[in-house]
Amino acid sequence: MMNDFHESGDIASGKKLLKWMFTNKDLYLDSLVHANRLIKSILKLANENEDIARGDIDGVLKLLAEIPQEMLTFLESKLEEGMAEGTNTDYDIRLRNSMYEFSTYKSYLVVLQQYSNWDSCYRLRPVRPNRPPPQDAAEPSEYISYEHNLKQYEKKTRDWQMKQRELAAIAEKEIRQYLKFLSIQVTGVELEEVKRICIPESVLLLHRVLHSTEQYAKWYV
Repeated sequence: MMNDFHESGDIASGKKLLKWMFTNKDLYLDSLVHANRLIKSILKLANENEDIARGDIDGVLKLLAEIPQEMLTFLESKLEEGMAEGTNTDYDIRLRNSMYEFSTYKSYLVVLQQYSNWDSCYRLRPVRPNRPPPQDAAEPSEYISYEHNLKQYEKKTRDWQMKQRELAAIAEKEIRQYLKFLSIQVTGVELEEVKRICIPESVLLLHRVLHSTEQYAKWYV
């Protein structure tokens, strides 16, 4: 069994090897296994070093973009062929596990992106303007400016609340669907380590969304 990559330098070397593997059709399944290891290692490092939801996931997105569609189409056809024929060879088992793991990571990245969209908006909450000194100690123009800025602030806050609630609903839906997806037991697929990475973080993200938007009752839904 191959070990995960534990340092950014190891990951960079792994990416170089992967690019070479993509060129050999006989190594397509090995390439997918290798890609899954890289993705898992990047996510682990992000989780250890920084809040993964706000961490750098560009590395995973770039890696996914480099995976040839031709390779995925070939492996998907092999998977469908094996399922149709009812074969259960070591190759079939390895392919089934690898494809499921890959789809798990792709879906997880969608969760992270939707959460990040909401989180970025939530952090842009408008700042209430400072109230000027009492009227007898302030210039009239200060109060006129303050009243104008206050109205602008109230409008921006209403717009912000609407937008962040909309994004929160999208993020919540995506996270719940993903957790449901992970709860489904797929015959012949054992990916407990993958679930140990993705499930706790997904639950934490859901908690942040619901807590920050004061939807406490939804924890029981």
